[in-house]
Amino acid sequence: MPEQRLACPSCDREMDRVKRGPARFWRCGGCGAHALSETSLRRIVPPPVWTAIWPGIREARVPGRRRCPACGRAMGETRDLSAASDVRLDACDPCGLVWFDSHELDRVPKVPVPEEPPRLPPEAARLLAKALAEEYDAREATVFLPLREFAVAILYGLLRGLWRR
Repeated sequence: MPEQRLACPSCDREMDRVKRGPARFWRCGGCGAHALSETSLRRIVPPPVWTAIWPGIREARVPGRRRCPACGRAMGETRDLSAASDVRLDACDPCGLVWFDSHELDRVPKVPVPEEPPRLPPEAARLLAKALAEEYDAREATVFLPLREFAVAILYGLLRGLWRR
């Protein structure tokens, strides 16, 4: 499925897709505005901040001056969200898209993005995988060999018992 392209409703420039930790959103390279789905916004702000701004987003019923970049409908303006650093947002209820003007997203507290662990060079990863496979094979042999011997002993006992009858 092709990625959705959005045009900035402020400057009409095509927005770029951005990734921050677990969230993906759009950013306008022209004016610096951001468009996030409610799901992405929830992933990057701490729970108390989400709890503070969620009612404002849901109550954004007053049609604003800005059109939703996804569906073209008028986005609703939120009341002043003082609990979220005095940020005033535009939100599209049908699309679930939340609009941040330039620098508004910077003023909202965010969950720290965990650092990605350093990647092993390909040769080191191959050697590590080989060592782990050999260790697994050795462990499997020590676990299953006694089980095989036990099964053979039981089978031998059963056959011997049947033979005596």
